Amino acid sequence: MHLNIYRGILNKLIQHFEHDLFLLMLNLSQITDEKRIKEIFIDSLNSFNNEYRFEYFSGTNEKKNINIVEIATLKNRFGYLKIIPDIEIPEELKAIIINAAGMLALILENRINNRLLSDEKLLLEEAVKERTGKLEQLNSELLNEIEHRKQAEKELSDIFTMTVDMLCMADISTAKFLKINPAFTQILGYTEEELLSSTFLNLIHPDDVETTRNALENKLKKGKLVNNFENRYRKKDNTYCWLSWVSHPIPEKGITFGVARDITELKNIEKEREELQSKLLQAQKLEALGTLAGGIAHDFNNLLGIILGYIDLSMDEVREDSDLFEYLSSSRKAGLKAKDLISQILNFSRKSDPDKEPADIARIVSESVKLVRSTTPTSIKINLSIDNIQDTILANPTQISQVIINLMTNAVQAIETDGEINVSLRKLNPDNKLLKIPDLEPGSYFLISVADTGTGIPSEIISQIFDPYFTTKESGKGTGLGLSVAYGIVKSHKGTLTVKSSMNKGTTFNVFLPVYGKPLNTIKADSPILKGNESILIVDDEPILVNMQQNTLLSLGYRVTSTTSAIDALNIFSSDPDKYDLIITDMTMPEMTGDKLSEELLKKRPDIPIIICTGYSSLINPEKADKIGIKKYLMKPVSKRQISHAIREVLK
Repeated sequence: MHLNIYRGILNKLIQHFEHDLFLLMLNLSQITDEKRIKEIFIDSLNSFNNEYRFEYFSGTNEKKNINIVEIATLKNRFGYLKIIPDIEIPEELKAIIINAAGMLALILENRINNRLLSDEKLLLEEAVKERTGKLEQLNSELLNEIEHRKQAEKELSDIFTMTVDMLCMADISTAKFLKINPAFTQILGYTEEELLSSTFLNLIHPDDVETTRNALENKLKKGKLVNNFENRYRKKDNTYCWLSWVSHPIPEKGITFGVARDITELKNIEKEREELQSKLLQAQKLEALGTLAGGIAHDFNNLLGIILGYIDLSMDEVREDSDLFEYLSSSRKAGLKAKDLISQILNFSRKSDPDKEPADIARIVSESVKLVRSTTPTSIKINLSIDNIQDTILANPTQISQVIINLMTNAVQAIETDGEINVSLRKLNPDNKLLKIPDLEPGSYFLISVADTGTGIPSEIISQIFDPYFTTKESGKGTGLGLSVAYGIVKSHKGTLTVKSSMNKGTTFNVFLPVYGKPLNTIKADSPILKGNESILIVDDEPILVNMQQNTLLSLGYRVTSTTSAIDALNIFSSDPDKYDLIITDMTMPEMTGDKLSEELLKKRPDIPIIICTGYSSLINPEKADKIGIKKYLMKPVSKRQISHAIREVLK
């Protein structure tokens, strides 16, 4: 009877548990806390104990309340249930309870395991899905990274290939290129194989090898950056180009990455700038020399004018057959030579007026040769041959003189020790064979030849000698004018300059200048001294010179008034303008220059003849004097014969 009761109770227990298990399974999908699951299960067991109780009658018929089951532990995912009775129960009842508890445990464990497996499957599927998504994302990112790297590598390759700068990777220890870009072959002219097969030290200019080795040993091998390092590389055509380097070494790998830029053009510009600066300094020296020579010439010509003037006056007082006359005559000749020397210095050193005028070509050649001869070693013989020439050239005398002096100076330097320079001047007719030159217009020409017996000009450079900045001279030699300047001067005078040369036989320069016109009116040395009786006003700030001029004019029969002040001269003339037939004035005076005085005098009397004399002035020349209205322009010192002819010329 008891067994039936127990079985009923156990069936209800199982049914109760199945109901609770069903509720438990519904909650498992929402509850993940293992502690909470235990609590639900234990509460279910406790509720059963509270609902179902039974009495047990022992052999003494003592009735006891029995707590049938309780949960002790949950193991291995709620593992198994263990039934622990509170009291001793019959074996048959214990077996039934244990079997029922076992069945209950199996049901519970299976249901829980199935749910857990289902959850794990879902979790695994979600994990796999999540991991798959991450793998797909990582794979996409990896593909993008690969694509970006490919694009970067392509861009880097394009830069390496297309850049105009020279890029390379080199071995520091062997001094060999490991990799170069096309700019190397384009600039140097070698093939890539030629550049990679040999040490680059073989291509460097001998003068730059040592500095390049020092950069390799003391910087690159020690991991130091090389910046703005310059050296010269030999190109395929055996010319050299300048390269500026920036090199970044990686010493642990024994390599360096280098970038080079061709700076040859920059170096040439820098060289041209230095040459231009040198020429500017030379020009400034010549300008300073011209200013100095002009100042000296003015004072020296005044003194020379006094000396020559008094020599002329003294010669008028002595017999021509006396020793004193001979002494005075020799002194006069020396004074005239001094005058010519000052004239030559002024022609060469002063600022030349670019205006061209009819000029005596024979005189220009002769004076230029004299100037060079005075500075040429006596071991070099200078021969001058000038035909009987009466015609003139339209030229700037100073510039033509510069051309001749430059050609002769080059000839002297080509000879160096012993030799000859032959200078000649002749007139060529239009049908002369020498005039068969394409850039010469038809007509008559003067030919100035400067031939030397020097070393000659090599054939490979003779076509370059007229180019600007080209020179074969060592530093410190030469006038600084250059053949290009000489060529430019001749071309500006509508002529041309040619050259013929043979090695060790000499060089000949031919200057062709067009004939302009008839001879100039010059006063011959044996022409008579002319006299007159007109009234003349003399103005000069040098008292001794004024006194000499007054005595000279008095000896020629003129009536003379003199003063050392330009202001006084203006006042004297203004008081009686019709009293004077001629004014002779100096140019450089402290109160008023001669040209300004002349302008004021001409305002008082426009027809008054004026002769202006100057030792040297950059403010006046024949053209400017003519524009003012001055009748005659004379350079000091002025001889007695010269002034006598000048006076009669303006008074006629």
